[in-house]
Amino acid sequence: MSFWSADEKVPVQQTRVSIPAENGLDYIQGQKINLHIPPTIKYFQPKESYLRMDVELDSSWLDHPCKLHLDDTIGAQVLIRDIRIHSGGSGAVLLEEIQNYNVLTAVKYDYESNDAIRNKRAMTEGSLVYNPEQRGTSGTSKTPNGNTRRNPFYNPYGVATENNQTDGKAVTLADDKNWGSDPDKEGFNLVKVLLPLNTGIFQSPKVFPTLLTEGLRLEIILEDAKRVYRMPDTLALHRRKNYGLRFHSITGKDDDRDADGGSWFNDTDSSGASQPTDTNALFFTRDNNQINLQNCPIVIGQKIQLARGEDFDDLPSQPARIKTDKEMIVKDIEFKDATGVSDQEGGEYGLLKITLTQTCTRKKLTGSGVTDARVNTEVNSDWFLVDDSVRDSKTTGTELGNAPTSDLVPKYKVKNVEMILQTLTMPQGYTQKLMSMMGTGGAMNYDFLSYTNYKFSQNKADRVANIRLPLNQTKAKSILCVPTDASVYSARKHLCLDDDSRLDDAGYTYAGTYQTTYPDAEIPEAYTYVDIVDLDGSEDQGDVMVASNRSGLVGVWDELSDYQLFYNGQLNPSRKVECDKISVRSSVQQQPLIELEKALAMAGIQPLSFTKFRENCVIGRALALQQGVYNTAGRDFNLQVNYQLPVAPVKPKLWNNYVAHIRRLVVQGNQVAIQV
Repeated sequence: MSFWSADEKVPVQQTRVSIPAENGLDYIQGQKINLHIPPTIKYFQPKESYLRMDVELDSSWLDHPCKLHLDDTIGAQVLIRDIRIHSGGSGAVLLEEIQNYNVLTAVKYDYESNDAIRNKRAMTEGSLVYNPEQRGTSGTSKTPNGNTRRNPFYNPYGVATENNQTDGKAVTLADDKNWGSDPDKEGFNLVKVLLPLNTGIFQSPKVFPTLLTEGLRLEIILEDAKRVYRMPDTLALHRRKNYGLRFHSITGKDDDRDADGGSWFNDTDSSGASQPTDTNALFFTRDNNQINLQNCPIVIGQKIQLARGEDFDDLPSQPARIKTDKEMIVKDIEFKDATGVSDQEGGEYGLLKITLTQTCTRKKLTGSGVTDARVNTEVNSDWFLVDDSVRDSKTTGTELGNAPTSDLVPKYKVKNVEMILQTLTMPQGYTQKLMSMMGTGGAMNYDFLSYTNYKFSQNKADRVANIRLPLNQTKAKSILCVPTDASVYSARKHLCLDDDSRLDDAGYTYAGTYQTTYPDAEIPEAYTYVDIVDLDGSEDQGDVMVASNRSGLVGVWDELSDYQLFYNGQLNPSRKVECDKISVRSSVQQQPLIELEKALAMAGIQPLSFTKFRENCVIGRALALQQGVYNTAGRDFNLQVNYQLPVAPVKPKLWNNYVAHIRRLVVQGNQVAIQV
């Protein structure tokens, strides 16, 4: 640009063009989607182009329906496991490949995040946002994963009216999506998503000349179904246990809540007197904004169970879940309005009533130390409603808590896949001039910021790991190392975080991806945590525990004490980066977050939020600053990680090491090449 003269301006016409997928319209997990951008589309704007598709979830792989959705943070991006971009023509040069694309996207969406960005992603990508209408009232942390009222994948319940049904029970707002009213109808919506592809080419602000590469070919590999589903936090006991539906009584009367009349006994009370052991109705309090049917996460036909909030001091002497002689299947859901009288059904403030398809008798538990005389809010801590459609599906017999005979086989379907391109029509003279320059020996260089993933496996018994990375990039910007949980989990564990009633006396086994042990606290080492909050010492307030539901997608600290990188013949930084306070959750350390902030910025990810640094562990190192680059070719590059805390790590890890670097597309004559 010159101060004395204006730059040459070229009039450009912009249009939207749809490119359908080549090899069919419907896809399932593990399949490959092929998209071909023809050279007849001479130019397009990558950053304004999107992948459009319809996502169809279903619950046919479950015995009973349940509200499920995709990952609440990255939405439909979780469906893409790997992505490759080739040039067109017979050469088909690999321009870019990102393995574990959804892991990289989780890093981007966890750290490049604010309210405006999250709201935009929720509108187009199938992710969720925090809904204050369903906020917790027991000191639990804010979570978008509890948003069942404004969820794109299913409809909320509405009060029956003359326009749909008049039976006074729960119905969905859309008649054709009525959960449980017709077994042949699915309760899931067909969700249309518009995904920006987080690759180097498709995040470039520069116009891409497709005519010089003979078009582009995209290959997208879909993720396994068991890794993409999420259960609402209000239905999962091991995620913010105080956020669920809190049990009130079996009579719905406030006077009976803490008395024998409203408690659910297993046989007799402490005095030996006979007490009610069966019921076909359960009432739940208004806690956590369960104040209407729209906020209720339960669906008609769902299999449910009552579970006790964990009390670490009492385990294993107290039961975690009740047992009944029959399955607890939801028949009707009602909200009983407030009566203002404590001895009438509905109580003074109103209660949520769930009617079961059959009367269930609570079974008496036996065993050393078991003292579960009744289920109410005064004895044995608090009891919550949890989903059992996933956890206990496809078992033998009708008794709750039976070990599943086989793993579930989740499934989903992707339909009507197409690329929506923002194409540009240049003046004829511009294209002729460009081709003339190419024909006289000229070359076109197109630079874009891309990522290469170097994977490394680490055994959970390794206390010291030296991860050697064979980097060969000449224009590297930074490296992001994400140690994901490599444990093999069943579909049940991915969804409800446990798949049996009690595995042993030490506690449960969770699919969580964050392990923390407090040396002075009575917490079983079998637990894996994201967060523990206990505001008043009674565990009646706060999260208590949050087991991760994103195993294999996010990084785990897992007792990491420190790390250091070795390259260019020296250690970088010169001193170890201490992480022990973050790992044991006693405090926050500044240095690893400063290093990560620089690495994210150099990798083209705006470090706008660090609220999820505990939930998604990323070790970052900027290899250059500002507009600089670093040549890694021919140099030894090692990541040294130490696990020297008193508690040993418990997770095997797959390190996804993403090197952000400048790739140069060179077109000369009829030759297309990539320089890294």
